[in-house]
Amino acid sequence: MRSRRPGPSSSRSPEEANDMFDPLTYGKGSAVLRMIEQFIGEDAFREGVGAYLTAHAHSNTVTSDLWEALAAATDHPVTDVMDTWILQAGYPRVDVEPTEGGVRLRQRRFLFLDDETDTSLWMVPLQLRYSVGGEERRTTHLLTTAEETLPLGDVDWIMANGGGHGFYRVNYAPTLLEALLEIVPELDPLERFTLLDDVGSFLLSGDRRADEWLALAARFSDEDRYQVWQMLIGHLSVLGNVMEPDAFKAAASSLLRPVYDDLGWEPRDEDEELTLALRGLVIAGLGIHADDPEIVGKALAEIDPVLADPASRQADITKAVIDVAGSHADADLFDRMVEAYPKAPTAQLQQRILANLASTRRPELATRVMDMAIEGDIRNQDATWVSARLLRNRHVRSAAWRHIRGRWAEAMEAFPPFTHRHFAEGLSGFFEPELAREVEAFFAEQPMQTAKTTAAQHLELMRVHVGLWERERGTE
Repeated sequence: MRSRRPGPSSSRSPEEANDMFDPLTYGKGSAVLRMIEQFIGEDAFREGVGAYLTAHAHSNTVTSDLWEALAAATDHPVTDVMDTWILQAGYPRVDVEPTEGGVRLRQRRFLFLDDETDTSLWMVPLQLRYSVGGEERRTTHLLTTAEETLPLGDVDWIMANGGGHGFYRVNYAPTLLEALLEIVPELDPLERFTLLDDVGSFLLSGDRRADEWLALAARFSDEDRYQVWQMLIGHLSVLGNVMEPDAFKAAASSLLRPVYDDLGWEPRDEDEELTLALRGLVIAGLGIHADDPEIVGKALAEIDPVLADPASRQADITKAVIDVAGSHADADLFDRMVEAYPKAPTAQLQQRILANLASTRRPELATRVMDMAIEGDIRNQDATWVSARLLRNRHVRSAAWRHIRGRWAEAMEAFPPFTHRHFAEGLSGFFEPELAREVEAFFAEQPMQTAKTTAAQHLELMRVHVGLWERERGTE
């Protein structure tokens, strides 16, 4: 996003320092290190890190010290590569298209809201996995220019992020994407995860449409990895904000019901940990996104026994039951969950109940939850993320926003300043243009002083979501 900062950044106040505890600090840093490890090789990476730790034991370092140690352990220009990733904001997209005898690669900064004036370039360490004439091949390539053609031969298919460790987006030409989809079962789990995530991100940027993503998702019907299904359901939930409700429910059911039919409701003795987690994830997805009557009925039948004794059910079923029942709760069940919240035997169960109070589909109940957050009935360290969850809830976000706007001064006084960034994360939850304009105008007049960067990032993401709404609803 345009509002992202470069990696090394200075802070001049406690508020700015707090604002730097964001996905960039931890997510990008670890991902880029993993990418460079795969590029130079694990042995060279360990040798370089070992030399770095030995040379600087009991002393201070600067960022370049690590790059120089890694460079000394390999022939690759690690310092030059890493400077392009750490000293400039963002990360690249690599567009791949077939040519006669090879592929053409183009790079530019990945932005949800494209900016043709941005000329940023990276030294991109590509791991290429591809097939020519039915023979699979692998190679590495350092992409350093805006465009380059690689003479790989006439490829049957190509995975331009082989292994899935690269911190860049890949946008495949239609023929190459279709060829990849033909061999989905042959891709590694992380490669499948990355492919789905890339297409989902290009849906937000306007390079893909919802029907393309749904067609892609349908090709993963035999997927058995929990993490891949997490990605699928995450992107599916975004589409729930822009598709017509009946069409969305049908799409969710078509995607998830076959997996549930295979796994069933009850755990099996032979289930591994991730299979148990996958069952819970799919049950929750069917109940929340598809409004599957069987799933909703089972969850509502089991919610009271589960609240009374959470250990009576396998943990992933307990979580799914609370998730689905919370989403479909009437006023009576909502009251029982409010009563159960402070009595829950574990902090984990308290958090689960809170999350699902904020999942209500009833505006009048959403405003009650917001009042609980402001008035101290919810612990203040939880109040901001619960409020943010309400703002991301497509069923009640309009009512929740207008309610907290009317109590804004009280809310900012009640919420500890160090938690304001968690509230700001809810600002990206708006998709409807009229509501988004209202939110933009409010924060233009009353900016969040203790979460400026986070608020700017999520307001930008809100504009991305508005663009998706307008494209899919035909109002662009």
